[in-house]
Amino acid sequence: MKLALNEIKPIEISRDEHIPKMSIDVTIQKFNNPINYRCRSVFESDPVDGISKICLEKEHVAEIKSTMKLVSKEFTKSRLPTNIYRRIRDIMYPLTDQLLPNNMLNMISELEEGDVIHIYSNENTIPWELLVLPDEDRLLTEKCFVIRKPVRNTAKLSTHSDSSENEVKYVVPVVGPRTRTSQRKIEKELNLLLSNRSRSTGKIDVKTAPSNRKYYSVDDLLKLKNVAYWDYFCHSEAIDNTGNTFCLRISDEDDGKVLIGTINRLIMNNSLVLLNACSSSVANLHYECSYNYCTQFYLKGASAVIGTIAPIRISAAERFNTIFNEAILLNNNSYGDAFLIARQHLLENDDPSWILYSFWGNYEKSLVPRQNDMVVCGL
Repeated sequence: MKLALNEIKPIEISRDEHIPKMSIDVTIQKFNNPINYRCRSVFESDPVDGISKICLEKEHVAEIKSTMKLVSKEFTKSRLPTNIYRRIRDIMYPLTDQLLPNNMLNMISELEEGDVIHIYSNENTIPWELLVLPDEDRLLTEKCFVIRKPVRNTAKLSTHSDSSENEVKYVVPVVGPRTRTSQRKIEKELNLLLSNRSRSTGKIDVKTAPSNRKYYSVDDLLKLKNVAYWDYFCHSEAIDNTGNTFCLRISDEDDGKVLIGTINRLIMNNSLVLLNACSSSVANLHYECSYNYCTQFYLKGASAVIGTIAPIRISAAERFNTIFNEAILLNNNSYGDAFLIARQHLLENDDPSWILYSFWGNYEKSLVPRQNDMVVCGL
């Protein structure tokens, strides 16, 4: 099994002379709302639109929730099963059969290894990455690069531009509690990483945390402006008995809970966001929330967001974080390439957690010098 890393081929309709072989354009009809779930194919020789619609009813959502609980259970065992890929496929088969029409599965079967599927939808319940391709007996994420792109209101996107062109960009690592690492350790690692960075790609320094505290607070994060990169390395957790409210835990203090509402007070400014926390892209399935963190960051104005669709082991999160940051900060890889490189690293080290990472937004962008940018690793 090998992930495609070099030629990322977007599967979407193009307005120039080159027409891609196929396009998959997805929207959702949920609870009888007038939003169609459709797939559209475009062939080079004979453009044809094929519409397929499914109503995502409440029983489907309940089935998704129970299915993802089974997936989470597999990844939270003290020792991961040696046949975990087979077990995940067996768990996901019935759900795939309920959700995806045959003609959409047929379209996906036409795609080549490493092709990109864009999911244009504001419905975040379906775990697209783990849906099964029956004829190939593998998960969708094992064949294609699945990218989610919710539709957002550009009028509500946050912007900020009060820094000078020559302003130094910063990496600000913020590490949450109980992550087996420390704030100062990450700061040292990033200092070493950035010391080898090509000066031609811009001046970037590490900005250390307040010396009188072990962790950042939410108030500290809200004061940051011109953020180019938020690197959240922390835990997500329910904060009430009902499980209806959850947070990203950045410290054990009262001001150490990043809530969904907190995101609305941040300035994204086309930021890259890595949410290296359990179930950060589908936490609504586990905690009954109407939004997840990836959706909120992207709708707020993030250029790209990376999250997880199930609980992630700390060892896997550490590996992913290290390789991803090396690709982004040292080699200036595109966000999509860095994402695939970090997943490939987990795969090559026999860690099945690579299938749990999800990507939202712009995969072609890279962290190049820009006016008004600060690079922030935040939790």
